[in-house]
Amino acid sequence: MTFNSLQYAAFLAVVVFVVWQLPRRARNGFLLAASYLFYGSWDWRFLALIVLSTAIGYTSGLSIAHAHSEARRRQILATRVAMNIVVLGVFKYFDFFAANAERLLRALGLEVPGFALGVILPVGVSFYTFQELSYVVDVYRGQLKAARRFTDFALFVCFFPQLVAGPIERAQSLLPQFKLRRHVTAEDLRIGLWLLLKGYFMKLVVADNLGVVVDDIFSGYGSFTGGTALAATYAFTFQVYGDFAGYSHIARGAARLMGIQLRLKPKRELPHQRSGFRSPSFDLISSRISSQDFPCSGLAPWAAVRWSSTCRCQSGTGTCSGLAAMRSQSD
Repeated sequence: MTFNSLQYAAFLAVVVFVVWQLPRRARNGFLLAASYLFYGSWDWRFLALIVLSTAIGYTSGLSIAHAHSEARRRQILATRVAMNIVVLGVFKYFDFFAANAERLLRALGLEVPGFALGVILPVGVSFYTFQELSYVVDVYRGQLKAARRFTDFALFVCFFPQLVAGPIERAQSLLPQFKLRRHVTAEDLRIGLWLLLKGYFMKLVVADNLGVVVDDIFSGYGSFTGGTALAATYAFTFQVYGDFAGYSHIARGAARLMGIQLRLKPKRELPHQRSGFRSPSFDLISSRISSQDFPCSGLAPWAAVRWSSTCRCQSGTGTCSGLAAMRSQSD
């Protein structure tokens, strides 16, 4: 059930309508069930991991809050961070490094058996893992009280509008909203619908159409000119921008229709703006997870700028491809 499908539009309409009809105390439970239904629509096997991760995160927060010594608090935090790294390492990166190690060893003339795990990558695992980690860190630093109700915390982890594509939310911003008496106002409806329309335009009109152009150009990389390569590189940059920004607007609009505000940072420059090229600026991370918020300095910068660095890396890849093509033409 992707965001740009008719199934999601129908699902969102039903959920929003039911939320409006339910009393306040029943809303979170219904939203949690709807979020699990949405996530399970991708693959029901993913539910076991997110439920287990949520239970551990919830227990970790309470354990930190009730710990009687700083050493114990640090131990719980370090254990939770290590578990998150293991989860991401196994599901996202183990097969990648295993496959490349196999190729390298075979290129050196060594016959090695395949040791890739072949695991299925759970949708949105990076988003909810780092969002949950931000909660544990906030509790450890005394910036947030540990959640008492499991339903509230579970909804914070798996709130379906931003579960699989972000934006990543800080617990300080999102979790308290699930505890408040929420009233959907006319302004919420106006802003929510506008964000949805804006997001779908950026995704379906801008990103998807640029994707067709970019694919056509780079599929024939041996024949295009340097100017074409440069144009395709910029088109690819705006394609990535349209994808991420569009999904973020859709998530914010859907949440706003239910009285929940997903927050974004002030605007930031895109990579090309540093060289004088002016392009639309949009921050893909709400409530930035900065390096001071993580106990592991090696993990923090990657978590803080994950989406922005993705745009830069992919844009850089396109630039390198274009330069390589221009070089082959000159040769």
